[in-house]
Amino acid sequence: MKKNILLTIFCVFCTLFPVLAPYAACADSSTYAEADRPTPYAEEENFSQYARIEQDGVYLYATTDEMDGLFTLPRTYFVRILGETSQYYYVSYLADKADFKAVRGYCKKTEITPVDYQPETPYLEYKITITYSVEGGGILPDDPLSTFTAQAAYYGAFHFGTSVHYYVYREGAFGYVPAKSCSVPDYPINTEHTAPVTPPEDNKTNNSSAPRNNAVRIVLICTLSVFAIGAIYFLFRPQKTSRPPRNPFYDENENY
Repeated sequence: MKKNILLTIFCVFCTLFPVLAPYAACADSSTYAEADRPTPYAEEENFSQYARIEQDGVYLYATTDEMDGLFTLPRTYFVRILGETSQYYYVSYLADKADFKAVRGYCKKTEITPVDYQPETPYLEYKITITYSVEGGGILPDDPLSTFTAQAAYYGAFHFGTSVHYYVYREGAFGYVPAKSCSVPDYPINTEHTAPVTPPEDNKTNNSSAPRNNAVRIVLICTLSVFAIGAIYFLFRPQKTSRPPRNPFYDENENY
């Protein structure tokens, strides 16, 4: 009878495991899915959280993928933090003005330094000169129409192999131009800086679903494991050999 009960428990476990296991997996996968979404900072009046670019080669990415780099941000300037993921800050660079336009993207947390003050000059507002040349030149050796120049807002450099392009904004459109067709950027260094601090916890939306999902997954796995171990032990443990009942009329000390 006991063996039949334990066998029934084992069969129930085998039936429930394929059903419950996907829920545990979904709870875990949803945690990682939430981690990839930028957690926005609380919208507070006059609140601005900035981070400083303290090294060369810090890219602004269009997404949280290293293959989606837009351009390298100018060292010593700042980006405004709008939110964050597990490995990236969601940021904004530059502000909407007549000749400039704000661009949003992602920066790696390990490459920028949050600060606890609002910089007076957070962004580099700088223009470069682009020189266009007509292929083959003009009709005359000194034809003035064979080349012409234009001004464009400079955002940063993009490196592709050995070639370098500049990310610029002009007349309502973003684009890349070869560095060899532009004047060499020579912008001033931003010297305003104090000791770095970590972003304030009260300005971020806490995501409490991740610990709760992990707890559900752990409880399910532990419960199923206990059922499995218990059923296997009771099913396959060695049975005790029962001794025959003693004959009350039999005397062990009597010799026959």
